[in-house]
Amino acid sequence: MYAMELRPYQKKKVEETLLLWKEGKKKLLLVAPTGAGKTVMFSEVASRLFFDEGKKILVACHREELVLQTFHRMEAYGLPVCLDWGESRSNGKPIVVSSVITAERRNIKADVLIVDEAHHSAAKSFLSLINRFDQVLGCTATPFRGDYQILVPDIFESYVGEPITIEELQEQGWLVDVKTRRIPVEVDLSEVRIRSGDFAEEGAAVALEESVKSVVESSIPVIKERNRCVVFVPMVRTSKRICSLFEEHGIECVHVDGECPDQKDRIEAFRRGKYKVLSNALLLTEGVDIPEIDTILLLRPTKSPVLLSQMIGRGLRPATGKKDLLVLDPIWIVDEEHPLDVTALIAQGEAGKSRKMIRESMEQGISLREAKKRVDRLISEMEISLLINLMRSARNKKLDILQWIGVKTSSSTTKMATPKQAAWIARILPKPYSHLAETLTRSEASQIISIHLERREKGLCTFRQAHYILKEGLDANPLSLTFEQARNLLDGFHNKKGEEQ
Repeated sequence: MYAMELRPYQKKKVEETLLLWKEGKKKLLLVAPTGAGKTVMFSEVASRLFFDEGKKILVACHREELVLQTFHRMEAYGLPVCLDWGESRSNGKPIVVSSVITAERRNIKADVLIVDEAHHSAAKSFLSLINRFDQVLGCTATPFRGDYQILVPDIFESYVGEPITIEELQEQGWLVDVKTRRIPVEVDLSEVRIRSGDFAEEGAAVALEESVKSVVESSIPVIKERNRCVVFVPMVRTSKRICSLFEEHGIECVHVDGECPDQKDRIEAFRRGKYKVLSNALLLTEGVDIPEIDTILLLRPTKSPVLLSQMIGRGLRPATGKKDLLVLDPIWIVDEEHPLDVTALIAQGEAGKSRKMIRESMEQGISLREAKKRVDRLISEMEISLLINLMRSARNKKLDILQWIGVKTSSSTTKMATPKQAAWIARILPKPYSHLAETLTRSEASQIISIHLERREKGLCTFRQAHYILKEGLDANPLSLTFEQARNLLDGFHNKKGEEQ
């Protein structure tokens, strides 16, 4: 039987996957960053499904390189695996590896489908294949599509537990920390057309052409001190020019693209150290495992968190003598309206202020993880200060209750709330503020009632629960609590208070 020593978090994900299937969940999404070992995890899942339950498994991959890489890895693990792709056909072994397109075209049969790079699942080929199976496990480092629509519950029914984060794996030593260095260059992207939510490659390449030389010259002193660097650019011609510029300065560089007949040989030569720099037009965003990469030069402007995560993920794996990943990040990649830079790796979903503070700390030479810790401490101190001020306001009945619950006040409307509105609001607002029902305009009253009904539909706590929790200092943001969470928090508080008395 297949046996391999898994990391603790990998074991946990395997057990969570199998348990969710037993509980009746059918289509699952496992989220883990590049370098976490997704192939190891879904190989263990496939092994357990076959050896324990006698099931046949189809593993479908996105691209040619991933099909062959996955097959060879699963074969090396000792699994009963075969290849059904290209000229190869299934030979009856219980685990079949294929591409998504081939699996759909050949109508490959199996009991369970495992989909690698599942962030592509909205594509017709992926979706058609997924819909043919009742039991599915999707695996990805980026649990959202390029159009920012999440995969759960749009396509998959449930996540496999909490997604593994880059920050967690960095803390445990499975991934390296990240540092950044800006390369300030003048690049005008204002005329570049946006296609499918991102900069069009051709337009981005044209906009970049005038600055390529200065970017390369600025990065050379840094790259000379590093081990292996990968450059991401928008077009093949840009990549080839990058190579020429590096070689003019005495740095061995190799270009790869999907049309290179010796693509694998070039990548392997880079892996062995023959070349210091590998330049490519987005060929290496998925499935390339070269732990020696310790520098990423981002010359592909993007608005996509998926693409950004994939590019930077190429350098996160640890290697002997490797201390960190250095991202050379030209300042023009950051969109001020929607901040998108390396902080998104572990600060995704953070408020804009938090992201900005992390970036400012990193510009002082601090690593991403340390910058996040520093900002977390500062934010915590700010939240404590805010909580104290809110508690005081609540106790002194000076809290701006309308602003707190999200009501927009306006002096343009003078009509007062109707008696029916006022009676309803007197029951909704916290008791210290129920008298305001007689002073509200119809617009304000209507907003309060709408917010109340929307919160009730979403299962969130009442205004009265939230105000009491805030007044007693139990939570700094009680309006975000569900009704059940608020009730449990208050029950616990009252029980503890009763015991103390």
